[in-house]
Amino acid sequence: MRRLLAGPKRVARLHAMRLSVVHALTDLPNQIAEFVDVFNDAFGQAGASGVPFGDRLPHHEQRQGFVMIAGHADDSDELVGFAYGYTGSKGQWWTDWVTGQVPAQIAATWLGGHFEVCEIAVRTAFQRQGNGRTLMTALLASTDRHRALLTTASNNEPARALYSSMDWSLLAEGLSDDYCLYGKILPGPEASK
Repeated sequence: MRRLLAGPKRVARLHAMRLSVVHALTDLPNQIAEFVDVFNDAFGQAGASGVPFGDRLPHHEQRQGFVMIAGHADDSDELVGFAYGYTGSKGQWWTDWVTGQVPAQIAATWLGGHFEVCEIAVRTAFQRQGNGRTLMTALLASTDRHRALLTTASNNEPARALYSSMDWSLLAEGLSDDYCLYGKILPGPEASK
């Protein structure tokens, strides 16, 4: 298997995608509209949050530890999908929202200083081909955080099956009635603390 160097870590090249690591959207000024197009294709104009993705992405990029993995088709420059996240902390909307809905022990153990997987999106024509798994694997390999968290809709069976198959643990169900919280312990410097 060929490997691409991505900063201090290596990212595997799988499923006919070229992967690149993005730490600042200013590195890709002409591609932001393409990320929005992929998101809209995968989820609709606003996705579950109701806020247009193009309005959220620049705000998320400003967060500590922001990293995005972009996957382009090997045989073209077409953006197949992306995944991104950042270091979550108390005082951020998502972290505070989750804290208010989970048992205190889960909040104390998992929230604050975690890696928040914010979005993973794959064009519909490229879904169910292992591309989401490839993007998620590369994203998690790109962070130095020890704990990763994400939420998904309770009725999103394909996503839930993917996360379970990748050893994510279901931490809580019923957030805002229809979301699940998943967590995953990652190898990283925090593990020695």
